[in-house]
Amino acid sequence: MEKRVSNNFRFISSLSMIGIVFLHSKFIRSRWNETLIENDPISWISIFFQLLISEQITRLCVPLFFVISGYFFFKNYDGSIQAYYIKLKSRFKTILIPYLFWCLFWFAIYNLFSQFQHLDSFPLALIDALVNPIPFQLWFLKDLMALVFFSPLVYFLITKIKQHYLFIALLMVYLLDFSIRSHIDSIVFFLLGASLFLSGNKWFLKQNIKIYLCAYTILSLIFAFLNLYSLYVNHTFIVLIHKISVIIGILTILYSVFNFDMNHLSFKLLLNKLSAGYLFFLFASHEPLLSFLKSGFVMYFKSSFNLLGYFLLPLITIFITYIIYFVLRKKLSCILFLINGNRQ
Repeated sequence: MEKRVSNNFRFISSLSMIGIVFLHSKFIRSRWNETLIENDPISWISIFFQLLISEQITRLCVPLFFVISGYFFFKNYDGSIQAYYIKLKSRFKTILIPYLFWCLFWFAIYNLFSQFQHLDSFPLALIDALVNPIPFQLWFLKDLMALVFFSPLVYFLITKIKQHYLFIALLMVYLLDFSIRSHIDSIVFFLLGASLFLSGNKWFLKQNIKIYLCAYTILSLIFAFLNLYSLYVNHTFIVLIHKISVIIGILTILYSVFNFDMNHLSFKLLLNKLSAGYLFFLFASHEPLLSFLKSGFVMYFKSSFNLLGYFLLPLITIFITYIIYFVLRKKLSCILFLINGNRQ
């Protein structure tokens, strides 16, 4: 069963990596600021789909990454100093080195295009680029490295607190934070993943997935519709609906991971072509490439709605990054292996 669960988690992780690109493909609530045109039905459709997909469905991807990271981190970890050292050494290669490279790479590119106009404040700008990287998706690696560093404390909490008390505490902390994404989310879902592995996953063996799936679908649609009329609905209530749906969505996926064999899924044939190395490369490099493509799309089409670009540009981004990855693998495989965190 453990091998099947591990394979299922890897499948879900691959799917989530693609979802991250669509999460960032939205034109609403961004610097492109696509807004609703009341008498234009296409505008309503465009906004609705972006809300449903980028603000709701794909928002499951990042919590899932933390759950999966916590789950796999505590395999072969017994809380000893030696085990902690081994884990730190491993994550130094797989997380810290790629984080530093991609931060510095995009910092250099940004300054090259600006013709190094800010050399007088270069040290402070460099530090800021390492703390707040230009490719904003790298916050995930930064949070993950911090959680790895404090993993002995995580292990202590999970082994000393009764499981149901821990779940209730995590649930309350998550729900009482009225922001769509914060560092609290990272801690909550990493702890959840760690506790899943250490508790033996028994809780997920006797649940009804149909109830979870139905509840998640209804809440997702409610969230999207409420956001269309957000001027008339309390923002805190919308966030609460979203967070409840995320919890239910995560539970639905975890139930599937622990109870089904996903090898029969035909979509996995496609994902098998996308190696772990490429998927990490896609994660690290899709921004700011995707933002560049979105700016070009808006400039060229000058449309009040961008539904075509919303669906098309992520696919173009995936294609471009795959070509770059393929060339690097052929010509500079050693460097690619290093900046990709030893992933092939």
